[in-house]
Amino acid sequence: MTSNYWITTQWPPYEGDGRDFDIELQYHHKDAGQRLEPDDSIFIYELRTGRVQKGVGLKRQTGRAGIIALVKAIDCFKETSGAECTIFCDGKEETKMYWKWIAKIKIVSESGFVPRDEVNEILGYSPKYTLTGC
Repeated sequence: MTSNYWITTQWPPYEGDGRDFDIELQYHHKDAGQRLEPDDSIFIYELRTGRVQKGVGLKRQTGRAGIIALVKAIDCFKETSGAECTIFCDGKEETKMYWKWIAKIKIVSESGFVPRDEVNEILGYSPKYTLTGC
């Protein structure tokens, strides 16, 4: 059996928090994760910035803007029981996000780092591409 390789983007943690490598999808992106299988490898790309949850009162750490970890899927995406809509502040706007799907993972390595310009070159993207996801 051949395993697949994936890349996902994540926001940096809030100030004072550690990194969390959960792999989650919003309710309307279920199809994007349909082919994830147990033992697939996933590269975690940490964005430079991220949205802040309304009412949290914390700032996010400055992200590394590069691949910060390699993880393996333990299982396929499963529906999160009890998931609720989360409201994020984007300056003057608010965005509602519903993280409904989650895949359990195990960390393979978080000791390396590949900066954005090298990731873009490897993937054939423009050097300025920000990998912001959707």
